[in-house]
Amino acid sequence: MADDDFEDDDFEDALRDVDEAERQKSAPKPVSWMNIQVSQKQTLNPVLERFSKVPYQISEIPVDFQTSPDVGILWLSLKYYNYRRSYIEETVAKLRETSLKLIVVLLYIDAANAEEAGRTLSVLSVQIGFTLLIAFNLQEAATHIENFKRFANKGPDSLKQKFDETDRITKLLTHADGFNSSGNNF
Repeated sequence: MADDDFEDDDFEDALRDVDEAERQKSAPKPVSWMNIQVSQKQTLNPVLERFSKVPYQISEIPVDFQTSPDVGILWLSLKYYNYRRSYIEETVAKLRETSLKLIVVLLYIDAANAEEAGRTLSVLSVQIGFTLLIAFNLQEAATHIENFKRFANKGPDSLKQKFDETDRITKLLTHADGFNSSGNNF
């Protein structure tokens, strides 16, 4: 028997190793909500190259981007919207059956004459219940998505401007007629 010949047991072991490697490759990775979840359909989206503050992970999700378990973002280029106007209505209708509490449509302006589409989508957002965000370039779109992720676990108080009580009184008094901050009044 030659040195490069396999015995039946060796062949079965090698086959099992290959099968296990294939299973591990095809098994879905666990979702880490420290990352922005990105749909496999969006792996070639150039906005991914613009993410700088928050990492992302490719996942099997029902939307294009997901920043928390209950917030989904749909990517919509203006060119695609002009080509297939019913896409958003159909997609949002399907998402109503999911556990998403907030559906955001991020409209990327990559064509001229965005006014009509903006008006139509604005009315549609009120009618079928999604939030419309507009981005005029890829960096702005990436910033919108990253901000949804960065503020996902923060309450509304984190968005409020913080003032010291003395600062508030000083601002109130210096804005009133007859007072200034130098102490020379009237």
